[in-house]
Amino acid sequence: MCGVIAICQVCQKHVKGSIKVSSNFILHMRSKHPKKYAEFKAKKNENRQKTGRKSALSEDVLNFLCDTCSPLSLIESKSFLKLFPGKKMPSRRSITRLLSDSNQKYVHKLSIALENVNCTQIWHKCHRPKSAEIISAVLSSQLITPCVTRWNSLYDSVKKLLEHKHKLGELCYRLGVPSFLGSEIEYLEEYLKVLKPIAEGIDFLQGEQNMFFGYFIPTLVSIKMKLRRLENENLAFLERVNIEMQKALHKRFEKYFYLKEDSLDAVIAAIVIPDVKLRFLKTLLETANNITEDDIKTHLNHYGLEFAKQLEKTPNATSISSQAS
Repeated sequence: MCGVIAICQVCQKHVKGSIKVSSNFILHMRSKHPKKYAEFKAKKNENRQKTGRKSALSEDVLNFLCDTCSPLSLIESKSFLKLFPGKKMPSRRSITRLLSDSNQKYVHKLSIALENVNCTQIWHKCHRPKSAEIISAVLSSQLITPCVTRWNSLYDSVKKLLEHKHKLGELCYRLGVPSFLGSEIEYLEEYLKVLKPIAEGIDFLQGEQNMFFGYFIPTLVSIKMKLRRLENENLAFLERVNIEMQKALHKRFEKYFYLKEDSLDAVIAAIVIPDVKLRFLKTLLETANNITEDDIKTHLNHYGLEFAKQLEKTPNATSISSQAS
């Protein structure tokens, strides 16, 4: 601890203390200058109240931006500042810092909560030699653990875990973790049902052999249809999640589901694949009310003619075509 000697600004007396600990200085003020100490306390409380009000205002502004999906630049616009005359509004930098701090707090709380989740506890045990031996002995195989850098890893991990659901009671007992409740198993099974269409779609599109751009839109349509069928499954826990996932899918790939002009090349790419052709089009036209099947065929014919013209202009195209025939 670094010792210092300070000079009291009231009585000019030398007071020993520390840079990090101010208790000696406060004790001197309180015992020798009670009025000044009272003024100091009042000023300190006032500053705390101002800081508290400022923090509350910053949080209110942040909540408004989040609720309305507004850009951070809004808080610097003159029209926005006029809504709060006489108020010192937080800067864009302050809101950004508050947003970052809030995000870190949420992530920290979520991490702590996840530590107590049964699945997470079992997956953590997989990385411990003795626990891994127990898992292998009970299940006659090893489990898959989630990896943030690998697509579908959480889905694959839960799927592998539920393959041994009848042995989970014994496994949890021997690992010393809480056993799964029946409702928790049911929840995980619904999770697999809801995530399965997307997981399978991603795995399919990541195929390294015989994978073409033309499979993209049919895969989107397939995911959409499979999620829609789940509405008849009477999901107990994730019915709302399934609906929101369908909305998110439509929003993320809006230009394809509504067949906007810049998506038509993807449609043509799908049609020219022999095992796809027009099979996906009927479902796609449910959302794309601005276009018909005849329009698609017209676009395909136009595309074919343009391709033929470009082929004629390409050097050596004729000789290559002759050699191929």
